[in-house]
Amino acid sequence: MKPVSLVAALLVLGTFTACSSNIPEPTVSAPVPAEVPPPPPTPMPTPKPVVTPTPTPSAERSRLGIHWDERVSAFRLENATLDRKARPIVFVGDSLTQAYPLEQYYPGLQVLNRGIKADGITPSPGMPPDTGVLNRMGPSIYDTHPSVVVVLLGTNHLAHESEEIGTLLANYTHLYDLTMRRCPDARFIVTTVPPVGEKRQDRDYFNARVRAFNEALKAFAISRDLPVVDLYSVLVDENGLLCSECTGDGVHLTPLAYERWTAALKPHLPSHEVATPQ
Repeated sequence: MKPVSLVAALLVLGTFTACSSNIPEPTVSAPVPAEVPPPPPTPMPTPKPVVTPTPTPSAERSRLGIHWDERVSAFRLENATLDRKARPIVFVGDSLTQAYPLEQYYPGLQVLNRGIKADGITPSPGMPPDTGVLNRMGPSIYDTHPSVVVVLLGTNHLAHESEEIGTLLANYTHLYDLTMRRCPDARFIVTTVPPVGEKRQDRDYFNARVRAFNEALKAFAISRDLPVVDLYSVLVDENGLLCSECTGDGVHLTPLAYERWTAALKPHLPSHEVATPQ
């Protein structure tokens, strides 16, 4: 082994001292215990897929369900022809609205009928689960770009004890909130539910629920500062029933009833004439 010169040794020592001058003194501490590896993660259960109900094929669908489908398809076709600047008055409801001859009573105004018989806010009892106004908000309201939305709903729910008033009002409120979210400058008009007439065997039970729901509707309208057309008061007789001149079957309306509805609604709409069908 070759001897190392003194100069070389000093150079090496100096180099080591210069590189180490900034390194702090090591701190002596207690020995760190060996880290225990964490247990393997518990496998998460595989989430169950969310199953979207498949619409019932037309061959198996009820007559009213098929009618609902046809009406909604017709709404979409009509919406495709609308001038977005027209800002129509849209009537949303069930058979009471569907049978309303709007063009005859509101001449000179663009009015759209978005009523479907047997329909409700949500699927009414006996209707397929994919029906109800909340399942047709686009073709019935949003896509029409309305200036006014006139809503009459509740009749097809109130005959059934399973439909609680509080739930019905909550769904109505949800319908209003959705409408205002998408159509914030539209005017939303609340319409009270008319009573049923003498020919309904369940008239006492039915009308008691109608009155309770109407009171809830009026309170809701006050809380949101919304106009109310009190159709119940316009059509009720002295016995608390739908007036005999206003109905043929105890539920559906006659031309006289539609004339009264139109007269009650007129102050809430743009200026127009109330026509009487010939």
